[in-house]
Amino acid sequence: MTLQEEKKIVKDIHNLEMSKKAVASLADMRAAIELLKSQKIELDRNFNEKTNQIKDCFDRITAQRTLLDNLNKDSVLNREAVPNLKSRQNDIKKEVDQKYQEIKVLRAEFKAKEEAYYVALLKKDNVKKNKNKKKLKLKKLKKKHAVKQKKKKS
Repeated sequence: MTLQEEKKIVKDIHNLEMSKKAVASLADMRAAIELLKSQKIELDRNFNEKTNQIKDCFDRITAQRTLLDNLNKDSVLNREAVPNLKSRQNDIKKEVDQKYQEIKVLRAEFKAKEEAYYVALLKKDNVKKNKNKKKLKLKKLKKKHAVKQKKKKS
């Protein structure tokens, strides 16, 4: 073997050792790439889950916004009805006050008539009592007179 050939073989060995390192490095890189791919798959799966959760949240928010819009629309309609309802309430209060005043007047009239009735009833009772007293006196006098008559006869 010549020196040239030996140098060539040493160079080839050196190249092979270098390529061995490169191959080992390549294998390490491929393992790292596989690990990163599996991590990427896991991240994609988590990302899709979170995306679905966000979509669900947005759907719920949209539903609530729609509900609030409907309630707000109803609220606007109710707010427009409030002045009419307040004026109607005031009218009804006035009617109630008026009816209450009428009831007070009727009660006062009834009380006055009731008092007049009881006064008349007392007068009537007094007249009856006086008549009864007079009748009793008359009966007593008649008895006394009858007793006197009997005594005279006997």
